[in-house]
Amino acid sequence: MTESCGHIYCFSNPDMPGLFKIGMTERTPEERLREANSQGTWRPPSPYVIEMSKWVNGVRAKERCLHRLLERYGERPNERREFFRVDLETVNLCFELLDEATTREARDMSDCRKSGRLTRRRCSRCAATAGEYMWRGESLLCMPCIGLLSA
Repeated sequence: MTESCGHIYCFSNPDMPGLFKIGMTERTPEERLREANSQGTWRPPSPYVIEMSKWVNGVRAKERCLHRLLERYGERPNERREFFRVDLETVNLCFELLDEATTREARDMSDCRKSGRLTRRRCSRCAATAGEYMWRGESLLCMPCIGLLSA
């Protein structure tokens, strides 16, 4: 089983205060921003800017969850669009809830940015695929193996 990985982003536009575009991309937020600011996309009155972004695993599921949260704490003027009328502090708090892919995970998933896919993780010692993992040196280990090595 594979998971998508990518960026969750928040764009704003100075001509639309308090209205934020919150979405996801498997490219960089900067590439998505260039696309958003091009003519014929959303036809912005002035250029959008990036307020924040976060590199995450399971990007599509996290985007849906974030949208549900923002619908509860703000207003979604059009349910078919990714725009939310909410204060930026609320958006920031919601972003803080997202688990960010670590630098080491990003390095380990070197093909992730190219393919948009993340393969299931395995313990380097016992090949387990379930549970929690931690890096020990250059090895990704499951918690039981960490316990064995620590004893």
